[in-house]
Amino acid sequence: MVKKYIDDVKKEEADDNVCVGRVTKFLGNKRFEVIYDLDGVKTTQARVPGKFSGRGRKGALVSVGSFVLLAEDKSIKSFEMLALIKGKYVELINSLSPINPSIMNCIKEDASGDGIDFEREVAEDDDKKEIEDSDIDDI
Repeated sequence: MVKKYIDDVKKEEADDNVCVGRVTKFLGNKRFEVIYDLDGVKTTQARVPGKFSGRGRKGALVSVGSFVLLAEDKSIKSFEMLALIKGKYVELINSLSPINPSIMNCIKEDASGDGIDFEREVAEDDDKKEIEDSDIDDI
């Protein structure tokens, strides 16, 4: 699906109702919030269709910060996920048809990993003191 979209962008035949979005948070019940640029940058809810649940879920694991291909259904004014876009395809789509920078940078990624820091600074003297003060019989 993503390759077909890239071919359509190359030929300048891309559907007006299809766009690239980025997941900002999960809402439950197979729905997520996504930021997209169709007629200006907007945020909306989109649903994950059944083909991405069950066995199909393993091949398309959507998480916060993932890029997705969205289709707008104007008759019911809702969005649906068509495909999950992997890293190299995001770069290719961005080079062919630039993705809005606010979508590219909407998720701030922390360099330390998950953002939780359990490291505690302990002076060397305090560390030795804790070991010397503890006795196995006191436990």
